[in-house]
Amino acid sequence: MSKIKASLYALLAFFLWSLLGLVLNLSSFTAMQNISFQGFAGSVLASAILFKKRKSFPFTTIKKHSKLFFFMFFTNAAGVLFLYSYTIMPIAKVLFLFSSGPVIAVLIELLVLKQKPSTKKILAVALGLVGVSLILIENPFENASLITYGGILVLFASFLATVRDFIVKKMQERQLLEVIIFFILFSQLIFSLPFAMQSSWRFETYSVLASLAAGTLGGVIAFFLYYKAIHALKVSTVWVLYYSEILLGSLWGILFLSQAFSLQTLIGGAGILVAAYLALKSGE
Repeated sequence: MSKIKASLYALLAFFLWSLLGLVLNLSSFTAMQNISFQGFAGSVLASAILFKKRKSFPFTTIKKHSKLFFFMFFTNAAGVLFLYSYTIMPIAKVLFLFSSGPVIAVLIELLVLKQKPSTKKILAVALGLVGVSLILIENPFENASLITYGGILVLFASFLATVRDFIVKKMQERQLLEVIIFFILFSQLIFSLPFAMQSSWRFETYSVLASLAAGTLGGVIAFFLYYKAIHALKVSTVWVLYYSEILLGSLWGILFLSQAFSLQTLIGGAGILVAAYLALKSGE
């Protein structure tokens, strides 16, 4: 796959994920109920795809790659930690801290894989972080410290999500992507269900349909596109493109949720676009 095509795959995945907030905003489910229902719907769909391809049921592959599957399973706690942090920290600060993913990816490539980042990649990561901070919050250090219990949880979630991407990149050399996606979504269901069961479920038609759509578009399809991109590009490059999801989420908020538009948002968005351009120009 060409790097341009892989980049478009990643951007399309981030576009789909950016829509989830709009789709699920009117749902009667809690955040944890949404993520568990998405995990259930996505797992069923991934299993159906494998069955149609006449491949082995996903659990039969565990013996072949038991250590990697075991580790990947637990790295998927990232999503639960990420959502839980929303309950103890302002959303803007959660998103800002989770945007540390590109920094973590570059450090892993440098320290573990011995891959030195290009100057363009370093500039892309730095510029993207500045752009995200401008969009999300005027001053990330204002009023409350980022180094709190919630902040540590978000950073740990970002670390786990980044590590998972490196594991999946390695696993794609020998494993069907559909099987990997099944385990990502199934573990999402397992980790979120105990939290989801703490609240009563209100099964309204819209909520069920929205979660089914999220499990399909934001689960199986988005993950398929995302990990196709991960396979062709460096993990750090794809994570820099993640900044576009923040930009799109801000755009949807302005267009559909009556959020204010400011010059600071415009400058931050421009920074993210330049960061994405630099990441792609790095040739990684």
